[in-house]
Amino acid sequence: YASSCNAQCVGVQVKHEGACSGSSSGSGSSSSASSSAKSEVASLKSERDALKAKVAELQKEVIAYKGKATACSAAKASHSTAASSCAAKLATCEAAKKAAEEAAASSKSKLDAKKDTVSKLEKEVKEAEGKLEKAKTDIAGGSNANAICKFTAQSTYACTCRSGFVGNGKTCTKIVNHCSAGSHKCHKDAVCKFVGHDKYTCACR
Repeated sequence: YASSCNAQCVGVQVKHEGACSGSSSGSGSSSSASSSAKSEVASLKSERDALKAKVAELQKEVIAYKGKATACSAAKASHSTAASSCAAKLATCEAAKKAAEEAAASSKSKLDAKKDTVSKLEKEVKEAEGKLEKAKTDIAGGSNANAICKFTAQSTYACTCRSGFVGNGKTCTKIVNHCSAGSHKCHKDAVCKFVGHDKYTCACR
């Protein structure tokens, strides 16, 4: 628009200047027309200059808006990158959280299993301690003072009757010798012979 206006102004100026030079001794009406044309040219030039200034301002505004648009695009790209980074970090955190929960569940399961094992072992230890105490009592003669007991393996033992007693080690009975005790029933002319607990034989002299 400014260029068109400028060309128009120049055309008017040339036209009027040509008319003025063609009649150097023109009448008063020609002088008036020339003055009017010059005034119009001056007005158009002023309008042109104003339009040029406006165009320059608009161009500055366009440059400013382009700068803002570029800045906005850069900011948008930056925010988009930041959003992608946050999304990636969030996904990583979620994965870590899930892994931690699974590890915790696995640890709890293992702990429960170990608790059961410990409980069973404690029960076995208690039972073994009971057997051991019983074995100690038996060895000391608590259950049968007429027997001698020895360990044969962990929590197990074997007992044998002491000298002068007979039995399986758990029960021991004092050996009865009817011959030495004089409680036999042999004839007075017979000899009593001890052959075992509560047993004897008689033989004539």
